[in-house]
Parts: sequence; structure tokens; C-alpha cells
Amino acid sequence: MTTKEVYEECNEFHKGKLDVDRFTLINLDTQQGKMFSLTAFKLHHDKECVGYMICCVATGDTYVHFADNGGIMDKDLYSLLGDKEYYSIESNYDVELTYFSNRDSILKKRCLGYYGHSSNLQAIENVIKLVGEHTECVQFNHLSEETNSEELATKWHMEHLIIWNKLDLTKNIKFSYAKQNEIVPMDNGKTHKEIRGVR
Repeated sequence: MTTKEVYEECNEFHKGKLDVDRFTLINLDTQQGKMFSLTAFKLHHDKECVGYMICCVATGDTYVHFADNGGIMDKDLYSLLGDKEYYSIESNYDVELTYFSNRDSILKKRCLGYYGHSSNLQAIENVIKLVGEHTECVQFNHLSEETNSEELATKWHMEHLIIWNKLDLTKNIKFSYAKQNEIVPMDNGKTHKEIRGVR
């Protein structure tokens, strides 16, 4: 499931080998089903990219997923996506590791650029702008195997919350970190007190 624009971008990358019949093409609006509603929204990236907000009709719980986002969002998106129960947010790279990695300059520029990916710092800043009293879990996704790690991302996230006095804002929220080849349930995460080993 994706938008026509994202499908066409992917199909061009795969040299026309993607079968459109295997995709459900949707618009940038809300699709209402019996079990859930789905809202697709455009993200800022150097390739066509969308995020999704999925709301369960029965419970009202909402999951918001966005990746491949240059660390920036339109103000109206913060209003639309704010104070939901579950978030999956890109935390792709560590700035220093990216600058001094063996990657070529083109790839470095692509990651670090305005329409690139979200750094660990940008990820936790987005968390601060999005979470609210209803938020239960945040999972950080798309951690680079070359220029990031769960340990580095956690260090950045926790330190940022401490420096900017945002620990109270996130005190009841579980944080978890997605892995490349393993399913990581969101609700198996830890609160920032558990991560930092404090009472």
C-alpha cells in the first residue's frame, strides 16, 4: 500500500520491474475501513515518501509511522499527529559517525542534508514535539548499521531529555529500538528511568 507517486519513484528505481497489481494505491487523505482508518501524509525526503497514521475504530488507539524524513515536518503535521498512543520515528544516524565514516561524500550529503534522514538529535526533538499524555510507546526505526547503534541513539535521546528538562514529559513513555532483521515489540520497551538505571 502506498501512493501513486511513491510507487512510481520505486518502480523507476527498480527499472520498471514492480508489479502495480501487487500494490494498493491510496491518496494523501483518510481512508475509513470497518476496523481502522488510515491517513497517509507526505514527508520531506529527497525521494517521494509518505508516513501513515492508523487508528483502531474499536479502541481509538492510534499508531503513527514515519521514516525517511529529513528531520523536518510541517507545523500542521505536528497538530495532526500530536498526542497519539504509539509512534515509530526514524533515528537514522549519529552526526559525528556520519561525518567521519568511510562513506563517500555524496552519501554523507544525502543523509545529512535538509531532505535527508533524521539524526538521533532530530528524532528526539520530534518526540518532544509530538508526545502527550496519551502516548504509551515510541519506537525508533531505521537505525543505520554503519553510522549509528542502539547504544549511541539511546545516549543521545536520554541526554537531550536531561539537558532540556523534558524527562517529566516522557516519564510514562516506553522507548524501544527497532532492529534490521528482528521483530521488536513496541510495548517491550523501557521508560527513561529504566534505561538510565535510576529510581
